[in-house]
Amino acid sequence: MTKKPKPNPPPPNAEWHFELPTKLKIAIADAVVVFARLETIALETVWIFEDSTLEEKRELTRDFVTKHFEKIKKVVKKMPGAQTDKIWPTLKHLASERNLIAHGFWAVNEEQRPVVLSHKFLESEDYVTGEFFDYRRFEYFIKRADHLLNTFRLFKTMLEGISKADRIAAGLTLPKKQKTYWQRTLALLQRIKCRTSHG
Repeated sequence: MTKKPKPNPPPPNAEWHFELPTKLKIAIADAVVVFARLETIALETVWIFEDSTLEEKRELTRDFVTKHFEKIKKVVKKMPGAQTDKIWPTLKHLASERNLIAHGFWAVNEEQRPVVLSHKFLESEDYVTGEFFDYRRFEYFIKRADHLLNTFRLFKTMLEGISKADRIAAGLTLPKKQKTYWQRTLALLQRIKCRTSHG
């Protein structure tokens, strides 16, 4: 079993270099890409749960990915014998790491050791704090993300092989997202505008 790498803050007097090595650029890109695939599978799974129309699919793409994960969790928890307790905290941690990887400010120290600087670690008004993010931490992130990605793909494939009637009977559905009054009004105005422009 791979041991989880612990965050390690750099010394306050460390010097940073902002010309990133190719290896680090690739590691950042790989992490962002694998999590994006996980986000996409989660979204498409929710589409199946809610039997979404094209318009509804477009609306769901605007939701935060955490909402999609919560919806999947809600359905899966009702499945008899489903052992998924480790999935949800892992997803939460991966999402936090992904945000740090994607939005952090990257540099390396004198030994070319990666460090991510972020206001998330803010401790003073005089400087920005960061933490070392070694390649082993990237590998740990990608390994867990890949494992969950394969799990979600298998689950989505299983759902696609079940008829709508059987999904409803098995409780593998969710109520459609209800629109607010203003969302319904806006949709109506957009349809009127569309008809006018084509009239």
